[in-house]
Amino acid sequence: MALEPIGYGDNPKTEDNLTGRRPEPTPDEWERIKRHRAKRARELKKARRSRNIMIFLGLLIVIALVSMVVVFVCRIDTVEFEGNNIYSDEELEETLTAGKYCSNSVYFFLYYNYFGKSNTPFISDIRVKLEGLSKVKVTVEELEPVGRVKAKDDYVYFDRRGTVIAVSDRELSEVPLVEGFSLSDYKKGEVLPVEDKNLLEGIITILVQSDNLDIPVSGVKVSDNGNISLFSGNIEVKLGANKKITEKMSLTKVLLNEIKGKSGILHMEDYDGSNGTRNFEER
Repeated sequence: MALEPIGYGDNPKTEDNLTGRRPEPTPDEWERIKRHRAKRARELKKARRSRNIMIFLGLLIVIALVSMVVVFVCRIDTVEFEGNNIYSDEELEETLTAGKYCSNSVYFFLYYNYFGKSNTPFISDIRVKLEGLSKVKVTVEELEPVGRVKAKDDYVYFDRRGTVIAVSDRELSEVPLVEGFSLSDYKKGEVLPVEDKNLLEGIITILVQSDNLDIPVSGVKVSDNGNISLFSGNIEVKLGANKKITEKMSLTKVLLNEIKGKSGILHMEDYDGSNGTRNFEER
């Protein structure tokens, strides 16, 4: 009896196995696969949600602990200052820590370094460094006035460019007082409102030169006719008109050393930089 050859097309599963292909799932199998995938996705989503909640709760706990440390532990008990000459340490500490929450070292550090600005006259900048939970170091940059003018109940302080840098009722006796100017409208950050700008430049030159030459000057006075006098100790130096100021100041330095310890008037009105009368009227 002859054997008939096997027809591979009569057995799909056998054909798929021989060709290496997986058989197509039946509709029921597709449904089970879909349900399994949906269930797995729900489980992964739930796991991610639980993990995110745990992370969030952990962050809340950390934030709460840090906040408690900041609020209850970081209380300023020591403030160290440097760079301040106009204000004492006690004055600055009282002023800077007077604000709300400024007794907290972390708030104090953040406020003055990044957000706040001191409105204290004569202070241009403040930098704070944390030295510990309860200790801060404050570096102060003070403005440097060269002169002051009395205006009503305040003193108007100005710098080397004649710009108003502070208006305060605080009297800094080491800053020369300029008399003879009448100020009515003045603003911080603007040049002194003086009609005669050349005269103002002359006054500033006197003040700057006195500082450069180490001449102790307590005040400068401008007369009605524009003549200038400066006061150094018990000596009044009459410089005269606003001319050759630099040369007059250089000679003033020399002559003041010669009459040191005396009292009187040093006349330099006629000095023109090389010639002219210079005499001392002792009193």
